[in-house]
Amino acid sequence: ALRAATLIEELDGAPPSFLEGVEAPLVVPMRPKGELLGVVAIEPVQSFDIEQLPLVSQAVSQLALALDSAMLYRQATERAARIQVLGNLARVVASVVDLRDAFDAFADEVRWLIPFEHAAMFRLDAVTERVEPYAAYPADTLATLDACTLADSLVWAAYRERGPVRLRRGDRECAEWTALGNPAEVALVPVMRGDDCVAVLALGHTDPEGHGYTRADIDALQEAGRLLAVTIERVDLFEQAEHTARHDVLTGLPNARYLQEQLATVGVGTPGTTCALLMLDMDNLKSFNDTLGHAAGDQVITLVGEAVRTAVRGGDFVARVGGDEFVALIDGAGADEAQMIAARIHDALRGLHQRIPDAPTDVRVSIGLACAPDDAVTADDLMHAADVAM
Repeated sequence: ALRAATLIEELDGAPPSFLEGVEAPLVVPMRPKGELLGVVAIEPVQSFDIEQLPLVSQAVSQLALALDSAMLYRQATERAARIQVLGNLARVVASVVDLRDAFDAFADEVRWLIPFEHAAMFRLDAVTERVEPYAAYPADTLATLDACTLADSLVWAAYRERGPVRLRRGDRECAEWTALGNPAEVALVPVMRGDDCVAVLALGHTDPEGHGYTRADIDALQEAGRLLAVTIERVDLFEQAEHTARHDVLTGLPNARYLQEQLATVGVGTPGTTCALLMLDMDNLKSFNDTLGHAAGDQVITLVGEAVRTAVRGGDFVARVGGDEFVALIDGAGADEAQMIAARIHDALRGLHQRIPDAPTDVRVSIGLACAPDDAVTADDLMHAADVAM
């Protein structure tokens, strides 16, 4: 309420706590631009001369201007730092194709804006109401986080509010609290895609005094959450496009491109490496197409892909490489084991035609087998050898 310098004895009521024990202080308001920035309380060491008041007020005015300039400089510096960080995050959004790499980059940048010792990103499935820990900082803390139901999770409050929240230690008991380093406070911000909360970003600091996340901290975290939402959408679209480019649309199996990548991964021709390749060609697809139409032919192709996938071992690679051609890559297998798998494929196809109404014939395949390094020492030669054997 001060408009000018005032002696304490002229104030109504008890003095404020910071003036207790001060003898007859002079209280001078700091109003550099008309807005009260603070007050200066002066305890004279001798009797105060009222004629000195203008000099004191002028000195306080100079102090107020200096403090105001310092505050403006700090605010400008903080805004510049925030703009720099958000610019860096925007570049992350535009460049990364892996969501965990994106999270690591976000954590490194956000540390310049918001204090934290632990961070984590949780992916949410609103249908099953499950929370899945997806990434953490430091990375080794991810192993200490477990999937759980949404209602039992630390992130429930942010999901419910659809906005940022702050939780102090003791506000909510849950496993993630300890896994995040048992922080004094956690800031949570939902990552939204439209009206859906697809993830929650959590930051925790362990300062025992608890400086408290400020409104500016939460606003900055919310900006990071918006950029992270764009990143998640972009990465999901990239993964969908990548999946489409490497998989057959009809059967969902890997395609010829993916097979070539897998052959390189297996390391055909590398000393000490063995693998078998089965080349399968459907014998009578044309009969189904000619008598029942191509929709029935597509159904047969799909059923054959499922049968082959079931007949091979769990970790084996099955691809559709042509209209009626499939390939099974059996890593670490020799000819004998590959022949047993080929026999299982034939067994799996017996009676398959019964699932097609009015099937003109049964479903059969011809299988060619080649092994590396016995039959070939390069991926191309292994494919050729299996094709010749078929």
